[in-house]
This record gives sequence, C-alpha cells and structure tokens, in this order.
Amino acid sequence: METQRLRCDFAVRAANLRVSFTDTGKDDASLNVWVEQAAKELEEKQVVLDAMLKLYDEQGIGSIYKDKHGRYGFVLADASEEGAFRYQLFDANGFFSHSTFTTAEEAILELCDNGYCELAPGDTLDKMTQTRDWKFGTEALALRTAVEMGRKTWQQAEREYARLVSKYDPDLWVA
Repeated sequence: METQRLRCDFAVRAANLRVSFTDTGKDDASLNVWVEQAAKELEEKQVVLDAMLKLYDEQGIGSIYKDKHGRYGFVLADASEEGAFRYQLFDANGFFSHSTFTTAEEAILELCDNGYCELAPGDTLDKMTQTRDWKFGTEALALRTAVEMGRKTWQQAEREYARLVSKYDPDLWVA
C-alpha cells in the first residue's frame, strides 16, 4: 500500500462510504444516519492515526499502544524478513499474536484499525515480563509450541503443564 495513501486511510474510507451511498439515489433516512455515523467514526479514527504516525515520524518504531481490553501492541523490525516490519501483540500472559507488513506505517495502521490506539508507558513490556502471569504464560506457550512442532507428546505436555501450575500458583506452594 502506498505510504501517503495509507497515512490518510480512514479519511479515504469515510469519503468513499459517503460517495458510495450518496450516489445510490435512495432516500432512506435511517441508512443516511448510519452512513454519516460510520463516516464520522472513521474520521475520528483518522485523527488518532495521525497522532500515532506523528509520534512514529518523531521517534521511530517501538511505541507501545493499548486497546480497551488491556492488551498491548508495538511495531518493530521483523527479524525473519529483512526490510519488513511487524506488530507484536501481548497481554499480562505474554505474547499472543503478530503480523508482518512491508512498511512500519502499514503496521501502525493495522494497530490503530484493531483498536490499539492509546499510548502506553514505554516500560510497559519490561514491567509485564517480570510478573508471574507473564512467566507462566510464556512457559505454557512454549509447551504448546513443542506439541505443535512434534517435540513433545500431548501427554508429556499435560504433565509438564501440571508442574507449571504448581510452580506459579502460590496457593499450591508448600511452606
């Protein structure tokens, strides 16, 4: 996607929405209200995207954004594909998703489009990685990955998972 087009993506979507439904010739008040509301929401998202891209232009990649559910995302250079970028998503339990793009701007647009719009403190990831939930989640994910890769059987993973629960659940610790 062309970088300049991408930087005004929500404004373009709002304009296209209005044009698409204005040209239908239908005089449906409820549809017109819906179209206008949807277009306004896209324009509001454009304001947020503009702020995110301004921060990127000033500071580069690495800013962390939060969604309304307490999940986080940030953009970084993709280690597996030279010249590509990815957004990486995480929550209190560890990393849970990523997606790769040809430009950092595309990754920022997708973060914004998926609701990761609120700037979070720069040390959010550092703090989360020190928690019991994060450590448990990371080890549990490693077990799941080992099963998916064929390095462990499901039964082995179940036994190791039970040990993980004991390791990280203070209610199960013996004094």
